[in-house]
Amino acid sequence: MRRTATDERESMAKILVVEDESVVAWHIQEALQKLGHEVIAIAQTGKDAIKLAIAAQPALVLMDIQLHGSIDGWQPQNISTFS
Repeated sequence: MRRTATDERESMAKILVVEDESVVAWHIQEALQKLGHEVIAIAQTGKDAIKLAIAAQPALVLMDIQLHGSIDGWQPQNISTFS
């Protein structure tokens, strides 16, 4: 079965990347986009990630576990509890 452009757009995951090192975040974004996914935003703090996740409802949050700030990558395992 042949895939159309519409099929490919529908299969792309909307991903929120949370990474406080900009070069690493850029590399992750490039890799995900090459795989056909849509990076909806890059957050640098856990607090920003929670706000963006609640607003944008991504299919996946790819989060660094050693973030600077009061919320690291271990804490928001269930983002719905922060709304």
